[in-house]
Amino acid sequence: GKEETLTILIGNTCRHVTPQYDYKWKLFVFFNGSQAAVNCIKEVTFACSRTQPPERQVLQKPPFVTGSWIKKRINETIECIVTYKEGMVDNPRQTTHPFLLRESSVLEEVTVQLQMVPRERHSSGTLCT
Repeated sequence: GKEETLTILIGNTCRHVTPQYDYKWKLFVFFNGSQAAVNCIKEVTFACSRTQPPERQVLQKPPFVTGSWIKKRINETIECIVTYKEGMVDNPRQTTHPFLLRESSVLEEVTVQLQMVPRERHSSGTLCT
């Protein structure tokens, strides 16, 4: 199948809460690439596996922004997991991107190569080519 390049931009907004070391975060993801590559995103999960129980927020349609504020400390790592639609992307099925929470909004840029399913094998009549 054809290869498509997808650029993933991960960022956060931060709100200071009292006491001094308490912060609230909203996380977001933007995607940049061909229409075919962007159409192939099934869902985005923000996960913090170090908390008990592990925290997860799953976003299934754009805009990919967490719905509720997440209480975390600065410099904690959150995992951004992007899942791609089956029947559209052969490889990878999923990519995981660690993201460090910062007080200032810094966009982290990651590039992913998507191996697309050949047109004749498409399981649905979508615009993914």
